[in-house]
Amino acid sequence: MRRLRTNEDGIAMITAIMVSFIVLALGIVSVQVAVHNSESSAYDRRRVQAIAAAEAGVDYYFSYLASTAVPSMQCSINGTLTNSPAGTFAVKATFYDSAGAALPSVGASQCPLSVTPAAVLVSSVGRGAVNTSPARTMQTYANLSPGTTAPFNNAGAIFGQNAVSFQANTNMGGSQFSDADVYSNGDISLSANSVLYGSVYGQGAVTLKANSEVKQNVWANGTVSLEGNARIRGSATSSTSSISLGGQSHVYGNARAGTSIGGGVVDGTKTPNSPSSPPPSRAYPTFTYNASDWLAAGYTVRDYTSCSQAVSDITTWWGSTSGSNVVRVTGGCAMTFNSSVVVRGNLGIVTDGSVTLDNNNRFSTAPGTGPWNLQFFAGLSGITPCSFTTNPNSGTNSGLNTLIYTNPACTVDLNSNSAIAEGQVIAGVVNIKKSVSFQYKQVSVPGVSGGGLRQDVRYKREVVTSP
Repeated sequence: MRRLRTNEDGIAMITAIMVSFIVLALGIVSVQVAVHNSESSAYDRRRVQAIAAAEAGVDYYFSYLASTAVPSMQCSINGTLTNSPAGTFAVKATFYDSAGAALPSVGASQCPLSVTPAAVLVSSVGRGAVNTSPARTMQTYANLSPGTTAPFNNAGAIFGQNAVSFQANTNMGGSQFSDADVYSNGDISLSANSVLYGSVYGQGAVTLKANSEVKQNVWANGTVSLEGNARIRGSATSSTSSISLGGQSHVYGNARAGTSIGGGVVDGTKTPNSPSSPPPSRAYPTFTYNASDWLAAGYTVRDYTSCSQAVSDITTWWGSTSGSNVVRVTGGCAMTFNSSVVVRGNLGIVTDGSVTLDNNNRFSTAPGTGPWNLQFFAGLSGITPCSFTTNPNSGTNSGLNTLIYTNPACTVDLNSNSAIAEGQVIAGVVNIKKSVSFQYKQVSVPGVSGGGLRQDVRYKREVVTSP
């Protein structure tokens, strides 16, 4: 019994089992740590892939906006990336007008868009692979303006084939910044106290009278003349002739002339006797009426041969009818609006003859509606009289994006104290009379303005992803 108590046979086996158990426990812990680290690394990788996919969705949608016609734009787009594993994104967009109000929905969606939006809020939910977690969301807000691919968009705020003139106290504002550009294949003149929030490009001469001001650049093929206290906030260029700065006139940027530079003040560098190429030439935007283009854009086509009947129907707007309408008047008669017009939808007026808005008569939106596109195509026959005229105190009110277009043989006269709240003017000769107010905004035209939207991004940030 004493020997049995002191016998140590088998202790090595017990020790080996205990050591094996400890090693096994450590191995299990090591595997768990390795698996946890692997899962954490995979999760972190999916997080990075998800945010990259979300950003890719934002970039894709901005590219989509830039290359797609406004009436064809979609409010939501899903996409799959080409990486492996393939990331995915789901983009949703909310569009706003210039006042910051969301555009009205058609059914459950804002799309298709009936007007050109002024801003967009884009949310893009990205995932590292299909149906994987986590999902991450990028959000961005951008101001929008029509692109420059379509001819009407290239026309700028005012396009005068032969000449453009601004009389005293006229004011032309930009769409979102100083982008209200004026172009002419002839001469351009600004009379006293006129202010233009954009650049001026003339294949002829450019003249700024006393106390007039251009907020951007002036580039003429001929002479550039400033009188009194006229100001050019950007640079002045005369490709082949001189720059004349009378009185206390001021060029805040550089001045370059084909011949001499004299008088006034130039803050930047002066480069006289340095001929340069003329301003980039622009072709006159062409327009051909095609009823199918307007039908495809959701317009109702209404044909007339009587101007008085067309004016009567437009004035009453067919009772209280809403929706988009295009009025086509053939025969070259003169349309004269002797009373104001309430607009309840997009409206196109296409006529071979002239259009006149008589004294104190204005186009405006119905309360609580708009903004709408209002397009005037006058003098398409090119046979005079083929002008578009706004008489004193007439014009279009806010909420109407107005395009005024004539044959290049015709004239647009915006007479004293009339106003185009927002829009563009394209004509052979454009005369802006005293105290006229005009705000630049590009206007879409069915079948013509097929360009997309440019983006001015205000912010981009990650936001909490909705479950």
